[in-house]
Amino acid sequence: MTAKPMTPRQRLLAAMRCEVPDRVPIQVRGVYPTNPNWMKNHDESYRVLYDLVLEKCDPVQPFGLRPTWHGIDRDSLNRRVDEVPVDEDWVEDVVTIGTARGPLTEIYRRSLKGEPGFQTRHAVENEEDLERFLSIPVVMPQFDPRPFFEAVERAGERALVIGEIGLNPLAEACRLLGSELLAIWSVMKRGLLKDLVLELRRRWTAETERLLDAGIGPVMATYGHEVALPPLLSPADFREFVVEVDLPVMQMVRERGNLIHVHCHYNLNKVLDTFIELGVNCLHPMEAPPMGDIELPEAKRRLKGKICIEGNLQIGELQMSTPERIRELTRRIIEDAAEDGGLILSPTASPFWPTLCDRTRDNYLAFIEAGREFGAY
Repeated sequence: MTAKPMTPRQRLLAAMRCEVPDRVPIQVRGVYPTNPNWMKNHDESYRVLYDLVLEKCDPVQPFGLRPTWHGIDRDSLNRRVDEVPVDEDWVEDVVTIGTARGPLTEIYRRSLKGEPGFQTRHAVENEEDLERFLSIPVVMPQFDPRPFFEAVERAGERALVIGEIGLNPLAEACRLLGSELLAIWSVMKRGLLKDLVLELRRRWTAETERLLDAGIGPVMATYGHEVALPPLLSPADFREFVVEVDLPVMQMVRERGNLIHVHCHYNLNKVLDTFIELGVNCLHPMEAPPMGDIELPEAKRRLKGKICIEGNLQIGELQMSTPERIRELTRRIIEDAAEDGGLILSPTASPFWPTLCDRTRDNYLAFIEAGREFGAY
C-alpha cells in the first residue's frame, strides 16, 4: 500500500528534525504564496512563480513582532526625520533621536530611482553616543499574537508559518555601530562591546519570551550571525560574542519545544560546529566557494543527523544561468546532501528584482521541476 504523501508543512518539519520525509522539500525563499499581500507588493511577472510555489513546493511564511529600534518601540522615541537633497538621484534621511544625554543622529541615503539605499552614519560613533543610546527608556512595542494564528489557520497544511525573533544581539550591535566600529571595538574596547551585546541580549530575551508565552511556534527564526564571521571577526570572537551570548535564548526556545532556524551567509567553515552547540535545527544557506568557504558534501558530513541544511543554489545562478545548468546544480545538491534526510532545497536569497525576467523565471521553474524529479526518497 502506497503511503499518503506528506503535506508541505509536515515535509518541512520532518526535514528540520533531520528525519526522512517522502521527498526533499523545496522552499523558494522569499516567495510566500499563503501571504495574501505578497502579490500585491510584487510585479505581475512573478505570478507564474507564485502559483507554482503554492502548487509544487513547500512554502514558509515568516511572522515577527512589529519592528523595533534596537529593542525599543519606535513610537516611544523622541524622533525627527529631515529629508536633505543630495543630487538628482539621492536624498538623505537625517534621523535625530532625542535622549536625556543629548541627541543621536542616523543618516540613510535613499535613492529616488529605485536603487538600493545605504546608511552613511550610524547612531553610535563613540562612547558618548553609546551613553546617549543607553539612556533611552526601553519601551517594548504592543504585541498582538492573533495575526500569527490567523496566518497559521490560513496556511493550513499548505505552508509552515515561522515565528521570527529577529537579529541576534551582535548583529543588532552592528546595526548600531556599523561594521567598521564593531571590528575596532572588538579589539580596542572589548569590554564595552560585550556590555552592549549583553544589554541587547536582555532586550532580545524579553521579546523572544513574549512570543513563546503567546504560543508562537513550532519554529523560531533568527539571523545576523554573519556579521561575526571571518574576516571581520575571528572564530574566537564568534564564540564569545555569539555562542556564549545567544545560547541562553536558544536554550529557552528549545526548552519550550520549538525548532530553531538560522539564516547566515558567507564563511561558516571555522564556526560550523558551534551551531550544533547553539541547538540550531536548520541552517540556511550553507554557501560553497566563492560566496562561502565550505563545500556541501563536507558540510553534510559534519552536520548529518544534527542540523538540517537549507540551500544552497546561489541566487546569481538563477539570475544568469540556463535551465540546463540549474537542473544539474539542483541534482548535485540532492546528491551531496539529501542522504538520510536533513535537506531543504532552497536558493541562497530571496528574489530581489523589481520584475522577474523570462530567463530567471525559467530557471526557477527548472529548479522546482528538478527538485521534484530527483528529490524522492
